[in-house]
Amino acid sequence: MEKIIAKCGIRCDLCPAHEDNLTTDQDKEKMSQAFAEYYDYKLSPEDIKPCKGCNLLDMPPDGNCSVFFCVRDKQIPNCAHCNDFPCKNISDQMNAFDETMKKHPDIPQAEYEKFCKPYENRKTLQKIRDSLNT
Repeated sequence: MEKIIAKCGIRCDLCPAHEDNLTTDQDKEKMSQAFAEYYDYKLSPEDIKPCKGCNLLDMPPDGNCSVFFCVRDKQIPNCAHCNDFPCKNISDQMNAFDETMKKHPDIPQAEYEKFCKPYENRKTLQKIRDSLNT
């Protein structure tokens, strides 16, 4: 699968909730457990629905993502293309991920790849910005 990058820089193609990755009830159970452990976010397996990624939607999957609306209104592919990068909206999201990683420095590599790497949006957006400036 080719890279699918959300408006905020999340790698949808790697995300455990992406429709290509979320195929069994066991996938939902593992995602629920990982999000509770690493992100302190309680989400029951029954509430986890396959996601297409926000780039294919008219509304964000969670219904109220400020980054989604900002990027859509500016008619740019993602935050990396914005002159205001990094603004408060995306900085809050990136900082929250960084704080989570500081709290959990010993995540097993396989768990990191599946439940953390997709959300390295600071790294993803910076790579895109660097490529735009070359």
